[in-house]
Amino acid sequence: MLTPDAHAGLVTFGLEGHAHQDGSGIEPLAAALARRGFVFRTLNELTALRISTAFFNTEAEIDALVAAIAAEIS
Repeated sequence: MLTPDAHAGLVTFGLEGHAHQDGSGIEPLAAALARRGFVFRTLNELTALRISTAFFNTEAEIDALVAAIAAEIS
């Protein structure tokens, strides 16, 4: 988790071991999540994704994101 505690509305995260050696960075994961309907910003300089998890998101939506990430990296 790259987001400071006081900035929880926008969450920036990377996944250890998922920075691709071919220079594609986080792009393969970003593309897969986009196909699943998630909207986020790619931060290639950090090999990370930034997603809004503000008060308007439901717990079910956050759970769906976590499940999608788990499915894509397994």
